[in-house]
Amino acid sequence: MVNIKGYSTGNFLRPEDARGKIAVITGEGFLNTDTPFDREILEIPIRLDNDTELTYGMNKTSSGNLMEAFGEDTKDWVGKKIRFEVLKQNVKGAMKEIIYAYPLEESPDPKVVEEKQF
Repeated sequence: MVNIKGYSTGNFLRPEDARGKIAVITGEGFLNTDTPFDREILEIPIRLDNDTELTYGMNKTSSGNLMEAFGEDTKDWVGKKIRFEVLKQNVKGAMKEIIYAYPLEESPDPKVVEEKQF
């Protein structure tokens, strides 16, 4: 028997879901090696700000962005907020919308900002 706990639900984040959205990482995810992209993909469960639960199939740029901010172990990513940007890029000769994830930077304390203004 195969333990499939954490296996992808198939409800993947799409560009129209991601554009300008914020999400919370809800689990550590897993590396999916059975993909149509000829490479492994990090899939992590997320919850959008409208409470929709989806799986984000992360590209290497996004995983690098989050690893730099949150560390190398995805267990440490759980509960962290991320934001998405969607950009059009040439992928194998066709223009595709690509979802990029970035750590959500917390807003600075307004009192500190006011003190630094001239």
